[in-house]
Amino acid sequence: MSKNSPPPNRTHSGLRGALALLGLIAGSAWAGPITLPVPARTRPVLTTVGDPANNVVTPPSFFDGVGRLIINNIYGCSGSLLSSGRDVLTAAHCLDTDLDGNPDVTSLTATFYTPSGPRTFSGASYSVSPLWTGDYLSLGDVGVVRLASGTGIPGYDIFRSGDDYGDWIATLAGYGMSGTGVTGEVLPFGTLRWGLNQFDAKWEYWAGGWVPFAWAYDFDDGTADHDALCLLGVRCDQGTGPWEVMLGAGDSGGPSFIGGKIAGIHSFGATFGPDWGDIDGELNASFGELGGDTIVELYSGWIDQTAAIPEPGSLLLMGAGLLGIAWLRRRGR
Repeated sequence: MSKNSPPPNRTHSGLRGALALLGLIAGSAWAGPITLPVPARTRPVLTTVGDPANNVVTPPSFFDGVGRLIINNIYGCSGSLLSSGRDVLTAAHCLDTDLDGNPDVTSLTATFYTPSGPRTFSGASYSVSPLWTGDYLSLGDVGVVRLASGTGIPGYDIFRSGDDYGDWIATLAGYGMSGTGVTGEVLPFGTLRWGLNQFDAKWEYWAGGWVPFAWAYDFDDGTADHDALCLLGVRCDQGTGPWEVMLGAGDSGGPSFIGGKIAGIHSFGATFGPDWGDIDGELNASFGELGGDTIVELYSGWIDQTAAIPEPGSLLLMGAGLLGIAWLRRRGR
């Protein structure tokens, strides 16, 4: 298997269960954007089980369409080209750094590292999902950047699973800070890395019914002691081995791929503390923490319209009246 090619996706069976998070979350933060070069105030990029150098992407690769975003010359995020070749899919909070529900971008550059060298493009317009309110632990953490010109770089399609959510092993990519699961994020923003994690469950709201908004996954080191979702009664799997990764600062907006298509947008990281698997009790992308990816296909209709991509009908969920209570619940196939 080539280091720079996503491995085949697999499905797994596992423990079924439900856990109300309510006020139990010890800490959570969006996975960027980070203030350049390295801000102390931000949390969650791709930390790895082994040497982070093994996860560095070298073009040409499947990941040539994953870009490094610099917003307002201050913040760093990640994003991925859509199949239009001109629109970049990212997290809404990367375009709304004030978290007030509206884009506040004055300048943006997107850099893609290709076989011919880095290619940088300027942003021309910015859109966030109409469901975005500035709360990354809610619906709508999806944004689209229209670049000033086409890139000529192949983009990606959106993963549309229909009713088959499965238990997917996803391929994650991003430019965020890195390190190992023991050290947490110690390496600076700006290097594209990739790795694996398993979508174990969904983060959901309860509003008279289950309303999913993000994929949930944990950072395993192969031991039961740091298998956070197992300790929380959701799923026991102890990881994907040496390619397991977790989000870090600056990975926000980066993609998770299933079958070569964008299934998730990196949104946030969370910890329940050392009693629930976190190796050091800090929110720093270390072993025992959890990640959350916005479920892209829920917004496929809005993305198709915004990026002018002809695709099937919308699966957009309307979120009127949602309660501000986060739940983690695994849905069976």
